Amino acid sequence: MRSSLILRVAAGALKKYVANVAYAESGKDALSLLQLPHKFDACFMDVQMPEMDGLEATRQIHLMESKANEEGRNEGSEKADWHLPVLAMTADVIQATY
Repeated sequence: MRSSLILRVAAGALKKYVANVAYAESGKDALSLLQLPHKFDACFMDVQMPEMDGLEATRQIHLMESKANEEGRNEGSEKADWHLPVLAMTADVIQATY
């Protein structure tokens, strides 16, 4: 319930700036959505999501990018390296979260 509220608030704010927004309900869904190649410019990741938290999903995304970049270099590809900016978000306001 809390995650879906964050999704709606974030999507609403971004859409005000004419951004195309796609969202996932869980870390695993986010990882599936961001399989390479993708056309996303940035990712807002909720730290606390079901199935796989946002921190682990971010680690997996960057691992996937690192592998793709290494393979590209080994093949002599001139394609730009993959590196998706991931911005952490949370609705958790307790001091320990900071």
